[in-house]
Amino acid sequence: MPSRSQDRSSSRRLGPAALLVMAACGPGGGGGVDADTAALNRAAEGAMGRVTDRSALEVAHGFFVLGDNAADFTAWFDDSGDPVLIREHNGMGDWGNGTARYYLEGGGLAYYAAQHVRIDLQDPTAPRRRLHEVRIAFRPPAPLAGRVSGDEAQPGTTLSGLANLPEYSGRVLGEKTVDGVSVSLEDGEVAGVRVRAAVMADSARSARSARVEPIG
Repeated sequence: MPSRSQDRSSSRRLGPAALLVMAACGPGGGGGVDADTAALNRAAEGAMGRVTDRSALEVAHGFFVLGDNAADFTAWFDDSGDPVLIREHNGMGDWGNGTARYYLEGGGLAYYAAQHVRIDLQDPTAPRRRLHEVRIAFRPPAPLAGRVSGDEAQPGTTLSGLANLPEYSGRVLGEKTVDGVSVSLEDGEVAGVRVRAAVMADSARSARSARVEPIG
C-alpha cells in the first residue's frame, strides 16, 4: 500500500499530458463552442458510438462498498470479455450521490462523463445541493491504474491510496461545471478518475465472473 505522501504525489502526476479546461460557457464566455470543446465533443461521440448497440453486448451487474462510498453498476463487455462501458450509480450518504459513465477502449479509459449532486457545507447553517458535471476525454485512451486487491479495499480506504498511476503522455480534454458555471478541473481530479476507472473495471470483471443479477 503506498504511503500517504506517495498517494498525494501520484494523484497529481499526469506526465507531459496537456490538460485543456473548457470555459466557453463560463463567466465572460460567449457561449459558443471553441475548438477544444468541439474536440471534446467529437471524442465523446466517438467513444459513445462504439457501444451504441448495447443489446449485442454481454452485460453484468454488480455492487460494492469502499469506505463510505457505495456503488452499483452495469457493465457491458466485448467479445474478449473486456469491459467497454461501465455505468455507475454511487451514493455517499448525506454527502450526495450521482452517476458516472466510463468508456473503455483497448484496456484504457477513452471517455468519462459524470453528474453528481454534492452537499456544500461551506455554510453549515444552510447546506446547499450543488450539481457537479465533468467530462474528460483521453487521446489516446489512458492506461488504467493497477488492479485493486481485496486486502486494499477495506473500510476507510481512500481511492487515491489504491494504486499508482502509469505515466500518460497523451492529450487530455476536459471540462467541469458547478451549477452550470465553468470551474477549474484540477489534474488531481483527472488522476482520481483514472484510479476510479480501474476500480470499476476490476469490479466489472468480478461481476461478470460471478454473474451477479440486478437487485429487485
